Amino acid sequence: MRRVTTIRTERQRHHSERGMTLIELLVATSITAVIALSLGAALSLSLRLIGPQGAQGQEVASSSLLSLEGQISTDMSHAECVITTGSCPGPVAALTAACQPGFAVCVAWCDQSSPQAASYLLNVAGTLVRQDAAGITLPVAFEVQSLRFDASIPPGNTSPQLQVTLKAGTNRPEQATFTARSTVTGAAGCP
Repeated sequence: MRRVTTIRTERQRHHSERGMTLIELLVATSITAVIALSLGAALSLSLRLIGPQGAQGQEVASSSLLSLEGQISTDMSHAECVITTGSCPGPVAALTAACQPGFAVCVAWCDQSSPQAASYLLNVAGTLVRQDAAGITLPVAFEVQSLRFDASIPPGNTSPQLQVTLKAGTNRPEQATFTARSTVTGAAGCP
């Protein structure tokens, strides 16, 4: 009886050392192929979404939007006059002289009895620049595709507000709309 147990143990050992069957091998290969195809499709989609300029191109668009919003909000906080077309009415009409020619929008105010202005101009290369009354130029937005300024004075208010819609970026442009308001209560102009 002892001999029979020994033979069975050897048979069991040879059975476990045989390796994988063809079916097991095909199933393992199929699972590996499905995982590889899924990873390849996800990588392809992410590269397509980022675009040929990569993440840096997306950063330029986002940075342009944030930079413009911050700069215009700062200028608008003390604005007495906002000019998009035509001239600024009332006692602040003298402030328009500080605006640079060819502006898309000009935000003007009086600082220590002298007219000041920040003119925003869009150049041919698609860069929006801010130029002050002293002629100092600062780029604030790059790769601008479309830009719209709407200046108004809300009902029951005497301070101007400016609504800006900007689309920037080349491959997948980002668009933002924001409103900047003046904190000046009533425009008096420069004495």
